[in-house]
Amino acid sequence: MEIGSRTIGIIATLAAGAILFFLLNQPVLITAYVLLWIDKVAIGSLRILRRFGIELATISTIAVSFFYGPVAAFAFGIITIPLLHNVKFMFVSGDDDWPPFVPTPYGIIDVIGGSLAFYLKDFGFFAAVVMILILKYVLYALADRTMHGRPVDILSPAMNMTLHIIVFIPLARSVFGI
Repeated sequence: MEIGSRTIGIIATLAAGAILFFLLNQPVLITAYVLLWIDKVAIGSLRILRRFGIELATISTIAVSFFYGPVAAFAFGIITIPLLHNVKFMFVSGDDDWPPFVPTPYGIIDVIGGSLAFYLKDFGFFAAVVMILILKYVLYALADRTMHGRPVDILSPAMNMTLHIIVFIPLARSVFGI
């Protein structure tokens, strides 16, 4: 595949998902899909941004959970996240030791966090995001330690929490109207 056709294919996945949810008349899912696409494909391709705590999966999955419930959030995440990871691998070489279209433990953590957010809805969006982020940090650290033998990363979660409080939570409130 040439770089030009690869780029067109990657952008086509953004348009296809957005059009699908548009035809289903689901504006929240359109927005969540676009934010997940940005997170998994655009930001995911630039791996260094992850180290600075930049991610949009949390607010996307939590918004879907708040609007549609935990089962819909689980279904949306368990299908969309692995799909978009594979789209990213069209642009950046993939992880050879993980099969395509199978959710990674990190993707499953995102999905579980989004689904559990529904039960925290009464606490408000801000509190739900903070609680889910803390849960995700613990589960990510556990996954990193058991799967890769990595030490606990404190800097990335601290920057991620700060970015969520300053940028991503206000963004989600304005975009999703939460």
